[in-house]
Amino acid sequence: GDAANPFSIACSWKRFCSNYFQCWCQNCIPYGLLIDNSTGAVGLIRKNSLSLFRCLEDIEILAY
Repeated sequence: GDAANPFSIACSWKRFCSNYFQCWCQNCIPYGLLIDNSTGAVGLIRKNSLSLFRCLEDIEILAY
């Protein structure tokens, strides 16, 4: 039927991706940036989360 129509599927995916991206942009706005010079880590503060990025070069130090 209509659900198996390739054009219908493409339109549904386009609508889904557009809505997902719009919601992501509204909920993931960065509020601040953290920089730790001693470890080389960079943090991104968002509405409901904190993301921390650091170089994997010295990651074995964290294991001990």
